[in-house]
Amino acid sequence: MSKCDLCYDYRSEGKEPACVAACPSRALDWGPIDKLRSKYGDENAIAPLPDPSVTKPHLVIAAHRDAQSMG
Repeated sequence: MSKCDLCYDYRSEGKEPACVAACPSRALDWGPIDKLRSKYGDENAIAPLPDPSVTKPHLVIAAHRDAQSMG
């Protein structure tokens, strides 16, 4: 077992990471963060993940269009 490198070998061949290619619901995407934010918005705060102002993650979380608020 090793740390994920986002399929460096695949990406060097112009392919997307295996997890993105294999996701049956197309819930995962990959690419430059600016393009992902323009496509999905810039939300990255969701429980139970740590406070994004501290961790500064490069991820975008987009709720399903039919998702209902828990609060």
